[in-house]
Amino acid sequence: MSELDLTGAHPREWIESLPNYQKATIDALIHAGNDLDAIATIWLSQTGPENNFAFGAASNPQQNIADAVRSELRKLICGDPSYDDLRARIAMDWNKSKLVVVSTIAAVVSGVVGVAAGVLVPVVAVVLAVASEVGTKAWCAASAPPQVQP
Repeated sequence: MSELDLTGAHPREWIESLPNYQKATIDALIHAGNDLDAIATIWLSQTGPENNFAFGAASNPQQNIADAVRSELRKLICGDPSYDDLRARIAMDWNKSKLVVVSTIAAVVSGVVGVAAGVLVPVVAVVLAVASEVGTKAWCAASAPPQVQP
């Protein structure tokens, strides 16, 4: 199990790699006092038009999506073997551009959680920025799911 190596990437590089409209939205959310982790949740919790009829079995589908995305990104960043191939692909693309890395991750994770890759691109960038800022090991320790006591 090898973690995603985020060394050499400044946290802001991940945000700067995004298209201007996404970067501007994230910067506005930062200016409003949100931290990057909260911004990822905000991005995934937007529901679109309010006058549409909600459907589905989940009582809070946005939270389920946010939890699923966080779980998959944690697996990727913290070394789960199911993402070994993606980590190897990222290593090959590392010097191309941060947007290539972010888009590649979003494309793979979107297939697992059932959300369009375009929706996940800014979330992936924000999560990678946080993990880069605190360090992979610290981020993995802090984002570990709670241990269930017998």
